[in-house]
Amino acid sequence: MSRPLSILGISGSLRRDSYNTALLRAARTLLPEQVTFSTAEIGDLPLYNRDVEARGFPPAVLRLRRAMQEADGILFATPEYNWSITGALKNAIDWASRPPQAPLDYIPAALISGGGRSGGARSQAHLREVLAHNRTQVLEEPEVLVPRVWEAFTDGVLTSEQVWDDLRALVGAFIDQIDRDRAQRPTVVVLGRHGDIMARTLHLLAADYRAHGALTDAEAIRLIDERQPAAIVVGGGVERASRDAVAAHAAAAVPAAAVVDVIGPDTIAARLAAVLG
Repeated sequence: MSRPLSILGISGSLRRDSYNTALLRAARTLLPEQVTFSTAEIGDLPLYNRDVEARGFPPAVLRLRRAMQEADGILFATPEYNWSITGALKNAIDWASRPPQAPLDYIPAALISGGGRSGGARSQAHLREVLAHNRTQVLEEPEVLVPRVWEAFTDGVLTSEQVWDDLRALVGAFIDQIDRDRAQRPTVVVLGRHGDIMARTLHLLAADYRAHGALTDAEAIRLIDERQPAAIVVGGGVERASRDAVAAHAAAAVPAAAVVDVIGPDTIAARLAAVLG
């Protein structure tokens, strides 16, 4: 049995009574039971600083990146500040765009926005441009742009039937997109021992696979249980005992998964293609 789809919601507004956050909550109610939904907090992220990154991702950043990595798709609700996206959202994207295993790489995403006369059209256009850096697969249509968004709510509750219909169409199209992505990009878990090689490996695989890296046996076993991968890649330098332990766990947890042994990152794509087709 395939695991349920998971969607992560991210609002670009930090305001408690944000209409865009309310749109996100409304979209959540339209998801089928088999789709799990969670939201990510971005207000506690430090400003992106390369010096800070060099010392290691701060805890709040690690939480955001893990939430993105564990999701099958990301639903952004983006208000429009000064004709663009909010500083808080741009900061979150900056942290999530960084290697290794940048969680924004190729992941399906959908956008909703509420604003003034344009409904956040400029914000959505700028967000698409920013996400293109990581080749995030942003849903083209239907678009959900809510002009004069405050008029769509009554006492904080979405009451516009037109907006409900727009959200319903977007949610259905987004789930279809995620299903296609899962079918086209099988999930693989990569067990390695060197961080720099792991980063290169994950980058090489991102276009064709949902690749998740593990530097320890325990990490690999956790990912196998959580992600139910189509294949487990064992890199060069992994001890035979570790390789056998991870392979044995995979055989019990995901019997259909292939175990692929490789020497270097340049050989992985060819070996996976041969095994998975």
